[in-house]
Amino acid sequence: MEKEFIFLRHGETEWNKLSRYQGSLNIGLNERGREQARQAASLLETREIDLIVSSDLDRAHDTARVVGERMGLEVQLRQNLREMDFGIWEGKDYPAIQEETPEAYQKWLDDPVNNPPPEGESLVDFKERVVGVCQEILEEEEETVLIVCHGGVIMAYLAHILGMDLRDYRRLKVSNAGISRVLFHDSQPVLRTFNCTAHLN
Repeated sequence: MEKEFIFLRHGETEWNKLSRYQGSLNIGLNERGREQARQAASLLETREIDLIVSSDLDRAHDTARVVGERMGLEVQLRQNLREMDFGIWEGKDYPAIQEETPEAYQKWLDDPVNNPPPEGESLVDFKERVVGVCQEILEEEEETVLIVCHGGVIMAYLAHILGMDLRDYRRLKVSNAGISRVLFHDSQPVLRTFNCTAHLN
């Protein structure tokens, strides 16, 4: 049976606008983000979607709920679809992080695999968490699943299925409310669409 994952990154938040690390903090959508969710729903309601799963953080859950209400589907929450925990950097923008922890931040930029954020989640643990929950979803009976989550989650999972070195996962840029599609042929993943934003104004 052929299966499909449709990944939707949550809509914009005020912290996205300010380039602040959100990570595990529960930041809601701003007005633009809510409009992006409505625009994504207008596109996705034309698709045959069997199941919607979402991160339990509000910015993802609220995005998923807009789509679910349009399609008459309930949203299932999965805590393991949360964004990476960035420790003491959460709530801070890049200049503040560079000023307060310049050495740690430079190490994170140079080699994120071996230099996790202070008091944060390691990139390896994060990837394993994401791959694990996606495998659980893949084993469920629904054929087409909408997964509403976070940029880092999508980047880590796509890096995994594409066989990329995890250090390079940040080369995959995912926009707010961007859509990516992965088809599975005999359980083998094929990336069919990456970061489509044609539905957004």
